[in-house]
Amino acid sequence: MQAANDNYISNGDYHDPSKTPGISASGLIRIARSPAHFKEYLEHPPEPTAAMARGSAIHTAILEPEKFGSEYTVLDDEEICERIGGAKPRATKLYKEWRAQWDFEHVGKKVLTANDYDLTLRIAEKVLNHPTASQLLAEPSETEGTLQWTDEKTGVQLKCRPDRRVLAGRLLDIKTTTDARPDAFSKSIFTYAYYLQASTYLEGVRTVCKQRNVPFTFIAVETDAPHGIAVYELDQTACELGDIEFRRCVDLYARCAAADEWPDYPTGIMPISVPAWGVQRLVEGI
Repeated sequence: MQAANDNYISNGDYHDPSKTPGISASGLIRIARSPAHFKEYLEHPPEPTAAMARGSAIHTAILEPEKFGSEYTVLDDEEICERIGGAKPRATKLYKEWRAQWDFEHVGKKVLTANDYDLTLRIAEKVLNHPTASQLLAEPSETEGTLQWTDEKTGVQLKCRPDRRVLAGRLLDIKTTTDARPDAFSKSIFTYAYYLQASTYLEGVRTVCKQRNVPFTFIAVETDAPHGIAVYELDQTACELGDIEFRRCVDLYARCAAADEWPDYPTGIMPISVPAWGVQRLVEGI
């Protein structure tokens, strides 16, 4: 059940700094790598990949199924390709003319291939019928509401856009993954800095909504059949580590912005070894 969303801003406007100023979780994740990577991300935003477009479609189908049909359409060009024939029918003039007319008739729609469209609907159906996920998604909530605030310590403007904020006090985040098992998804939480994303969202909720001790819950769904689903709540250790990294990244951004210096990695020679988990495996194997 969705509540009225007074904080809704379109995805395009949210990512446009001139319309919605502030450093997002995505920006902080780049800063965590290096200030130079953040500056590159800010000045040359990456073009959306097919995987990103598919992920956005899956989010819409799960979180706002009533919007999915009106915002998305499927590109079914098999018939025209069969009629044209040949090894590369989509490279022909006839196909390009057909596609130009098709684009005109579907202007304003987000386009998915037939395979991605069917995949999106299968995943959404699986999530919306999952006993735990469906119950969480049914609670009164706000979908993709934008929160904006100013960091009290540094004056840095921040923003976030949680997938779903349950009004009673919970954040839900949909994650597509290749493997939703605990060991594999725990690795994803570290690799993709989901813990930092979570802390950014939780800080926004604490500051803007005045809600504390809010659980952060992942609904992890596998993109390959049978689309296994696991629901996880980020534990206290991960939240505390995320808070430490959040503060480090905001402070680092403030220093770099003040000096207008955006370094990448240290310039000296640094020692390096195998990771800690690798050491443990090697020791266990001896």
